Amino acid sequence: MRYLATSLITGLLASGVALAGVPDLTGGWSGAGTSILPDGTLVESTLTLCIDQQSEGLFAGVALSYNYYPDGTVGEQLVFGTGYIDRNKTVTAAFSPPPGMVPFPLLALFDGKWTGNGIAGVVRDPSDGGTSAIWFSPDPDVDCPLELP
Repeated sequence: MRYLATSLITGLLASGVALAGVPDLTGGWSGAGTSILPDGTLVESTLTLCIDQQSEGLFAGVALSYNYYPDGTVGEQLVFGTGYIDRNKTVTAAFSPPPGMVPFPLLALFDGKWTGNGIAGVVRDPSDGGTSAIWFSPDPDVDCPLELP
């Protein structure tokens, strides 16, 4: 019986099926955001996300953002994340850099809402108080897994 349950869960994760009436978020996503840093600097970002696994409302994935600073520099940021979407389509997630990378930020927290055609919300960096308004929408042109830098 234990083998059957393990096989079923593994099969659901592999197929991207979501249970319990929550949306299936697996696949590629793209989006954009605007951040306000603690010093008041505005930073525009483009985002690519791959949600690799989902079981009921729990999901996990990888995101890559390109951050465009007012001085013309571009920062690249890779994060791993886990999250949850409930039956009311409220999305919460936490993202952190891969082990061994310089943490920027060390941890980011996301609160948002699935609207049927995308997810919009706010990312907060608890370490410095920076905030970002971001949105994502499903994007069939995003190849998953992401090609990492």
